[in-house]
Amino acid sequence: MMLTSEPERQLEVTAQNNPPGLCLRGEVDLFTVPDLEVALETVLAAPGDVTIDLHQLTFIDVLGSRALARAAIQLRRGGRRMRVRGASVQLRRMLHVLGWARLFEFPLLDDVAHPAQRAAAVRLRPRPEHVRAA
Repeated sequence: MMLTSEPERQLEVTAQNNPPGLCLRGEVDLFTVPDLEVALETVLAAPGDVTIDLHQLTFIDVLGSRALARAAIQLRRGGRRMRVRGASVQLRRMLHVLGWARLFEFPLLDDVAHPAQRAAAVRLRPRPEHVRAA
């Protein structure tokens, strides 16, 4: 499956088999989020955990983030997980601020290449529940 939005929309969604999931290229915004939602419905219908590869994603707004969060919630209800690879520091920060970061699994630091991004990713890791902020 490959969905490509109209030229001005600039989102390409490609299904992956190994690991099962989606690869997103381009931008997710008000105009392209419906394409993302259709693709997410397809992977939600398949069994097993889902991996979303964002290495080639250049922009995602809060609507796109909400679509990912809703899909992650549906997966969790079925005892499944959503892994997100290649998430930018900005996206991780937005998910953290919105309280949605805990819905996803982020691979350790293997997909964060730049040292500054690596340091920022470490700061954004959620605190264990038994550790309380002062």
